[in-house]
Amino acid sequence: KASERTVQPSFACSFDGDWEDDDGTVVTIKKGEMRGADGIQIEVSFPEADSIAFCPGAGHHFKGKLQGSRICWSDGATWVRRAVATAAPQAAPRSAGTDATTMP
Repeated sequence: KASERTVQPSFACSFDGDWEDDDGTVVTIKKGEMRGADGIQIEVSFPEADSIAFCPGAGHHFKGKLQGSRICWSDGATWVRRAVATAAPQAAPRSAGTDATTMP
């Protein structure tokens, strides 16, 4: 049930965002969940302010440590935080004599 979901600590948001794994696959972490390119969602936990953990099943358990813009995982993998794409504001092209302040 959604009402039984674990409440995430306030520092969990420091992991939110898009991460690129060693194979170039983008994984998104947001609000205590991790979603891969395949669309599968896995709940994650935050044992400490700089660590994240998840268990994808079959007895596997992974723990990662946040180090700057990287997560270094217990299996030796490293994920790199992807930069947030921000669109630069673009000025509209102006033609001589068509500026709103010069129009009759």
